[in-house]
Amino acid sequence: MGATGINALVGHGGTGPGLLAEGFPQAVHRESPRARPGTRSAARQLMAPHILVAYYSRTGNTKAIAEKIAAALGADLEPIIDHTRRSGPLGYLRSAFEALFHRPADIGPAVHQPAAYDLVIVGTPIWNASVASPVRSYLRRHHPAMPAVAFFCTCGGMGIARTFAQMAKVCGKQPAATLAVREIDMPDVAPAIERFVAEINQAAPRAPIRPVEEVAASHAPQPQR
Repeated sequence: MGATGINALVGHGGTGPGLLAEGFPQAVHRESPRARPGTRSAARQLMAPHILVAYYSRTGNTKAIAEKIAAALGADLEPIIDHTRRSGPLGYLRSAFEALFHRPADIGPAVHQPAAYDLVIVGTPIWNASVASPVRSYLRRHHPAMPAVAFFCTCGGMGIARTFAQMAKVCGKQPAATLAVREIDMPDVAPAIERFVAEINQAAPRAPIRPVEEVAASHAPQPQR
């Protein structure tokens, strides 16, 4: 963990003082051109950050966590659609092989464009002590458009720090917050999610209100290259 600032265990998520500046570039902290800072009109121009929760889930555990996080933050949900069959023993072995050797997965186009958001929270199951291949493919495709990121994962218990480090490397960004949920902790995960959400609320910048036309354009589907 150390230099990456990753706190991998449930209930111990967080960031050091240096990660906040790296996780949230200066460009995200923007001021409204219509009002001077420090005035009431400037405060009115600010709104809660636009947050997207993108995730892949093979068994449903990661989906369940993603939905709880999105509900707590009022965020949009982006399930990562994987076109590879992963059921049964053969699907399990294929998934482990792809994760171990960093093979890409065949994923569908995004419904929500990350560039339209101030923060993208990305969730993955851990496969073979690594990030799941559909999530790796999503990060490779969209990381240039992500101004800031946070990560969460679900797992049996191994590979947490390695997985978060892999995600940060693909993104080229350190996460503003991290959350790891072991399978045995799923029944009592609410306190850990509350702490993760609190970190996000504290770290995420308040963004200026954008014109309706700009928001609509940023959410419009983009052709895949």
